[in-house]
Amino acid sequence: MRGRAPGGDDTGMLDSYRPVLARPAIRAALPGLGLSAVGDGMTGVAVPWLAIRLAPHGGGGALAGLAVAAFTLPGVVLAAPLARWLGHRDGRWLLIANAVARGGCLAAVPAAAAMGALTPAVYVTLLACSSVLYAWSGAGKATMVAELAPGDRLRSANSLLGTLDWLALLAGPALGGVLIAAIGAPAVLGIDALTWLLLGATLTWTRRRWPPEPPQDDDPRPARGAGLLRALAGNPRILALITLSFVFYLLYGPVEVALPVYVADTGSAQLLGVFWTLLAAGGLVGALLTGALRRLPLWPAAITIVAGWGVTLLPLGLGASLPIALAAFCAGGLIYAPYGPLARTLLQRESPPHLLARTSAAWSAVVNLAPPLGTLIAGPFVTTVGAHVTLLWSAVATIALAIAAAAVRISRAAHRP
Repeated sequence: MRGRAPGGDDTGMLDSYRPVLARPAIRAALPGLGLSAVGDGMTGVAVPWLAIRLAPHGGGGALAGLAVAAFTLPGVVLAAPLARWLGHRDGRWLLIANAVARGGCLAAVPAAAAMGALTPAVYVTLLACSSVLYAWSGAGKATMVAELAPGDRLRSANSLLGTLDWLALLAGPALGGVLIAAIGAPAVLGIDALTWLLLGATLTWTRRRWPPEPPQDDDPRPARGAGLLRALAGNPRILALITLSFVFYLLYGPVEVALPVYVADTGSAQLLGVFWTLLAAGGLVGALLTGALRRLPLWPAAITIVAGWGVTLLPLGLGASLPIALAAFCAGGLIYAPYGPLARTLLQRESPPHLLARTSAAWSAVVNLAPPLGTLIAGPFVTTVGAHVTLLWSAVATIALAIAAAAVRISRAAHRP
């Protein structure tokens, strides 16, 4: 997997990641970031499972939905209000703060269970408190990469973190299912808590060993009262990226509703697991390859990914045979995975350093709000028109989004002096 760039620069995959891994602060942080991602993958299974066990008779579904929402949505809702206090912080500080909040609240779940005090209300409250800084944790990752990675290797650094996320999606749920059967869901949440606390301790050490650079005296840093929306308003390119991402992830949401129904009409729960496993496997490869594509234009690549994801959904929406549908979904993961690293790289390049944490928080809020919102909107459509038609409309709308985004880019380029 080696190539030769114009001018003789080696662009092999290992050579793309080597300058990133050469930074000791990044190298020290990667194990903790990977473990916490796997831990949250396990928790994604444990949270609804424990909710079902805690719920009164007949209320398992409602409590499971509330618990899943509590594990992410409070952080999304609080992203903008917290910008006043968090927007000036460096990336590792934000990650440490989230690690302490997430780890401490999740550790309280098995403790409360051991004391017999884990009621549904206590459980949902602890999950909600654990997610208060969730969006700012995503901002912390993007800011940390911009602060620590070589300037010409931002894409490789973002791809490396994206690879950890897809690896966690591939391994975390399966490992969580095994551990829940062996030691119970509260203990699995306790293990996730340990991974977050370990990450916090590791980043605290790296921050002391390699402290962040102080802001420049001429840094036009806004007052702490400057909110998230005000920070975004001055950069139309960032607004365009966040808008594109919001609609893209919104149109992904229906897949999470329609795919289980699609599979239920033709197969079993095991088949649904195969679909998601293939998506994660394709995504793992796609994220890993992204770092080697250093000369790929960012905006055209992002728009092409949106169109490509829509194309890979067409076989499911058109009722293709099962092997074709499975192959298309795996290819979809391969195409879909680079979008996150590329979008974060665009944010890092387009944002002034003093606004990066704020814009990254907005990005994180979009990533975590749009898919659940799309899922909520898609529910009535699946019930009314069926899974196949819902998937088809999601595919067509995603392709239309890419065409519209390309048209806007072309129009702006034509009118640019």
